[in-house]
Amino acid sequence: MSQLFTIEHPAIKLELALARIDTLHIHEEIIPYAMDELVRKIPEDSYFLHPIIVDKDTRVVLDGMHRVAASRALSLSHIPVCFVDYRNPNILLRCWYRTFRDLREGEAEKALRQLGFTWGETGVEEALGLIEERRATAALITGRRARVVGDGGDAETMYSTVRRMDKALGSRGMGFATERDALDRAARGEVSACVATPTLRKEEVVAVAMAGRVFPQKTTRHVIPARPMGVKVPLEWLVTDKDEAELNEKLRLYLSSRRIRRMVPGTVIDRKYEEPLYIFE
Repeated sequence: MSQLFTIEHPAIKLELALARIDTLHIHEEIIPYAMDELVRKIPEDSYFLHPIIVDKDTRVVLDGMHRVAASRALSLSHIPVCFVDYRNPNILLRCWYRTFRDLREGEAEKALRQLGFTWGETGVEEALGLIEERRATAALITGRRARVVGDGGDAETMYSTVRRMDKALGSRGMGFATERDALDRAARGEVSACVATPTLRKEEVVAVAMAGRVFPQKTTRHVIPARPMGVKVPLEWLVTDKDEAELNEKLRLYLSSRRIRRMVPGTVIDRKYEEPLYIFE
């Protein structure tokens, strides 16, 4: 393999490349409207802006599922990636909790009962412990009360239950938030309820992706120690039958000619980024 453009961060090695799309494995369902927006925007820009994050060993996509789907819809053959080592302990795997603006307790209980779920009431910390131990699948949290749902199990079984809950409760103003943010907002009454969901293990993500299956949307939240952005690879580079080695030498020279600006955690671009950013200018 040709030498890749590399950024050495103290906690992670970032290798920028152009990878064949047909070698990549996604692990989450695609949200159609999110993909459609990218299908419209990418040709308008005439370049591919940000690289997706990919495990170098397995080529499982950690972040950028919708950009992969949009690229496939646009018949691109290659896509800009940032290769990382998923085994790196500095790459953290978290989850997204569901938040609800307009979910009353009685409505939630009725919807869960109709799905055949039973639950037990407990404290929030105990409920979160049961989910972590996989003795419960999820917890409906209102204020400082929690109702645990499901009996835990393997990763795909648990998130099959979460998928059913999402469909049953999604019309009540469902959103997504980090674990701590969702719990704090529920405790303060800023949302009427939140649903705590399980955190997967890295090997479970890889196993499902490599088998060609997917988890529901917003199953995983990968925290990467640093992130490259703004590569702006011309689209004509991504529709070709050239091999990766030739394309990656071209990319290396292209990126080497540009200045990199390092941004501190908390920088807001299209959203707030908690990690340092390396932005190509």
